[in-house]
Amino acid sequence: MYLEDYKNLENRLPKEGEQPVYYEGMKITRHLFQSPRAELLPDLPSDPLEALPDKDIFENQCFPFFVFHPADKTRHDGAIILLHGLNEKSWNKYLPWAAELSRNTGKKILLFPLSFHMDRAPAGWSSPRTMLILSKLRKERFGAGESSFINAALSSRLHAAPQRFFSSGLEAFADVTALLRMIRRGGVDGVGTEGRIDFFGYSIGAFLTQILMLANPEGLLSDSRAVLFCGGATLDRMNPVSKYILDSAAAAALRTHLARKGDPLNEQPFGDVRIGESYEPAARVFQSMAQDAPGREDREKLLQKVTGRLFAILLKQDRVMPAEAVKKTLVCRNNPLKKFLRVLDFPFPHDHVTPFPQLTVGQDKVDRAFKHVFTLAAEGLGG
Repeated sequence: MYLEDYKNLENRLPKEGEQPVYYEGMKITRHLFQSPRAELLPDLPSDPLEALPDKDIFENQCFPFFVFHPADKTRHDGAIILLHGLNEKSWNKYLPWAAELSRNTGKKILLFPLSFHMDRAPAGWSSPRTMLILSKLRKERFGAGESSFINAALSSRLHAAPQRFFSSGLEAFADVTALLRMIRRGGVDGVGTEGRIDFFGYSIGAFLTQILMLANPEGLLSDSRAVLFCGGATLDRMNPVSKYILDSAAAAALRTHLARKGDPLNEQPFGDVRIGESYEPAARVFQSMAQDAPGREDREKLLQKVTGRLFAILLKQDRVMPAEAVKKTLVCRNNPLKKFLRVLDFPFPHDHVTPFPQLTVGQDKVDRAFKHVFTLAAEGLGG
């Protein structure tokens, strides 16, 4: 069950130089990845956090990802890439998710980090002492509500340069595209080259999943399926203000940046990011998902191409990614995506950040909800 998986898997990912970890017949392996697209990052210093420009932060360019290999190796040759939420620094929350997805689908599950998240961020960004000082400064200088040591690093970076959201997103897009190529040429040990590659995207990971599915770089996702969990809305319909995600000052700066008028590839939302011709299609899809009204026509045309391959699981009590906002994004004219959308309401306290809490009473209800979500996910992915 969920809590048992969480306790048994917590901090169990193999470290550098270690042998694979085994759990209930599943094998967890560690792999290194070199990001090929640092030039997509603006030449901005990440001060007050680092003296280096974003493009020179080593941790973001060379980093590990992890693969859950299923216990039953005879079921499927496919793989599922799991993309996490915004401002995540640890995989612990997602390890039970990966284990359950692997059990239910029989596929390999790849845990792949977004730009400047997980192991891709300097250790100082997670220092409680340093980040408490930064959070206090943000409250004093900007009146930042919901500021905390957890969100201080990301909030400071996005507040100082909101275009980082898009430059980092494009880098993550390029990284996942490179990962797909890597799989297809046999570059990930233990992951077959022929099976279908699907996605499970949570929160902002769901947003990136949508960009990938709609842009379909190099035709690599032509037959891919995707599950969006607690995600799927356009950026302007999200509410990221939370002590776990962004403070109010950073969220306001991002909203202001989104609302600027001008050429979508130069002034808004990409700022001084040098995109280049090969990434213009991805940038256009980003633009269609940035704001509901301006991007609606392009977005609806693209969504029609993935009907039947995109499935959303939403929570009625989610305030960060409201279910109604996702519906308005996905259920469009001439688009029957409504039948591929489920809205759930759990009988225990939960929220966007913690959909599956660890309770002292009523944990059986959490277990049932967890099982239900990942049974639906497996069905959506054809597992």
